[in-house]
Amino acid sequence: MTNTENDGEPKSTDSQARPSKENTHSSSTTLEGRARESVFEENTHASPTTLEGRACESASEEYTHSSFATVEGRACESASETRPSRRTPPHHPAVSRTNQSIIIFVTVCTKRRRSLLANQDIHELIVNSWQESDSWLVGRYVLMPDHLHLFCSPARIPEAPLRDWVFRWRATVTRHWPRPEEKPIWQKDFFDRQLRKGQSYSEKWEYVRNNPLRAELVKGTDDWPYQGELNKLTWHDASS
Repeated sequence: MTNTENDGEPKSTDSQARPSKENTHSSSTTLEGRARESVFEENTHASPTTLEGRACESASEEYTHSSFATVEGRACESASETRPSRRTPPHHPAVSRTNQSIIIFVTVCTKRRRSLLANQDIHELIVNSWQESDSWLVGRYVLMPDHLHLFCSPARIPEAPLRDWVFRWRATVTRHWPRPEEKPIWQKDFFDRQLRKGQSYSEKWEYVRNNPLRAELVKGTDDWPYQGELNKLTWHDASS
């Protein structure tokens, strides 16, 4: 039986207003399902597939099954480029520990993933910009057609903000870019991750230096001309 309010809409009695056991069970199930979806989303964000998907907008399929790809994969894509809902990559200050090296792995991508970097004149321009912006020292690096990887360490302690350094050398490169019609050059943001042990440096380097080989740009790793080492970054560990 129902009562009628002044606006003409039927008003449920108490017996109708109280949720049945079935509805309560359904609501609990829905909440539980949402909770599971939330957990699933968190786990998905931590999974290799999703981390890779955050990458330089799918650098290439070669990264699909590699753990190192998932690290570099979080990064390159600007939050406003293709998926505005994503947050920009965080850039945490370097963690300084007594008698332990600070080595940062950095990935920078071109805007819209255009193949602009694998040229000798651009290679020289980028290297010169790193040497000019000397608050961080670049160790090993690889330039791919549409993105680059580098390892760097602070030139002095306390270190300058990494973000400022990256934006500075990128601005230098853009300012001296030989083909103005190709500007803007860079995606808005970049990815960085501090290495926690010396083994990470050697292992990650072995991965990134094989990128040209996996992309079938060369037949041998050493054949790729757009790579090098500007400074020898030596790992020191607090426990050693």
